[in-house]
Amino acid sequence: MQTASVMSGAPFPRQCVVQVFAAGGDKRHDGLSEDCRAVIEAIKATTSIPIVLVDVPEFKNSLHMAAYDVTKEDLVVGNMPFCKSALRCLGLRVPLPVDYPSCLTSYLHRRVWRSTLAQLHALPDSRDKSVFIKPAADGKAFSGLIASEDWLNFLIQEVSPSCEIWCSDCVEMTSECRVYVCDGKILALCMYKATADDALLDRRIIEEAVATLCASPEGIHWSAFAADFAVMHLPSGEVVTGLVEVNEAFALGRYDGLAPTDYVKLLATRWKQLMAL
Repeated sequence: MQTASVMSGAPFPRQCVVQVFAAGGDKRHDGLSEDCRAVIEAIKATTSIPIVLVDVPEFKNSLHMAAYDVTKEDLVVGNMPFCKSALRCLGLRVPLPVDYPSCLTSYLHRRVWRSTLAQLHALPDSRDKSVFIKPAADGKAFSGLIASEDWLNFLIQEVSPSCEIWCSDCVEMTSECRVYVCDGKILALCMYKATADDALLDRRIIEEAVATLCASPEGIHWSAFAADFAVMHLPSGEVVTGLVEVNEAFALGRYDGLAPTDYVKLLATRWKQLMAL
C-alpha cells in the first residue's frame, strides 16, 4: 500500500487521526472499533505515517480540532458523526448521501422516489404507504423501515413532518453483497448476507453497474464508494441481481473480505478528494 501517494501533489495523509471509544460493546479494552483497529494495523505494517488517537464522540469546533492538531492534510477515521464533525470543523461541505444515482435506475428493479413523511402519510390508501422508507438527507434521523400508519405517526412527531425520505417498493431480497470501489476499480466483493441464493448473484451485472456509475457525470465526483447488491425476487417471479444502494466512502465500514490495506486506500482516496473540493 502506498497511502502517501494516493493522489498526485503533496503526500497524503500527513497523519491518521483515529477515533477511540470507551471500552465495551464491539470494542476491546483499547477502545478501538474493529474498523479502526484494522486501519491502524495496516498503516503500521506498511508506512511510517503517525497515528493520533482521539477520544471524543465529535469535534465541537475548529479550535477543538486544532487542539488535536487535525488539518486538511490528515486522514480521519471513525464513525459517521465523528467524521462529519471533522469535515464541518475543517470548513468543508459534508457530502450528501449517494443512495440511488440516476444513471443506475435500470439496476434498481423497483420504484424508488423522493418524498417527505407528511406527503407519504397524507396518501388516502393505506396500501400505498406500505413501502420501504429511509432518510434522504440525514441518515441518522431514523433507521430504514417498512412504513405503516403507526410508524409514520411516530416519525412525524419524533423527527419532523418535512423530513425528506426515499421511498421504494418492497421487494424480497435474499443474498446481499457489497463491492468496494476505488478509482474505478473493484477492490473487493464481500458477502454480508449469505443465503442459498449466493450463486444467483451475477458478478457481470455488478461490474457493469459499477462501470456505468464510474463513467457517468455523477460518478466522477466519487473517487471511492461502495455499492450494495442483492438477489431480488420480483413480484413477476423473475429473479435478478439488483442494486440496493450506493454508499459514501469517507466514513465507511469494512466487511470481511476487504483487505485492511485496501480499506485504508479507499478511505484515504475519498478523504483526499474531499479536501480538494
